[in-house]
Amino acid sequence: MSQMVDISAGRRQARARRYGFTLIEVLISLVILSTGIVVVLRALGMSLTAVHESHNRLWAEMVISDRIAEIKASALENGVEAIKSMSGEFESLHGFSGDCRIDLVESLPEKPGQSDGYRIYRVTIAAWNGAAPQKRYPSTSYMGINVPGKDVKP
Repeated sequence: MSQMVDISAGRRQARARRYGFTLIEVLISLVILSTGIVVVLRALGMSLTAVHESHNRLWAEMVISDRIAEIKASALENGVEAIKSMSGEFESLHGFSGDCRIDLVESLPEKPGQSDGYRIYRVTIAAWNGAAPQKRYPSTSYMGINVPGKDVKP
């Protein structure tokens, strides 16, 4: 009878082993789970960086567009010579700053014998967030302006 007790106790131990997890299985599952969590957190960090970069780029493009509109309005209201004063650094919206450079590319007479007719300017603007001035967003645009000319006597 004592032999029977030993056999049934061995069966219970075998059954108990089949239904539970060993320490190695638990450790392996923890390693796999923690690796997955690290990958997800890294992807989240990278996506937050991309969203921040996109936000800054969007604001920089808005600042640049606004500055170009100001230059065009100044040229229409005050004449072509007024846009030269628009060059240089400027402060803008949402903590952004910028640097504007305006160069005359070409001046084309409307008709032979006129002093001016059409001027083409290259407008180079770089905008940056005041919190991160090392990251600049440059843009170059060309702008044509009709200039009323005066007759030139040959």
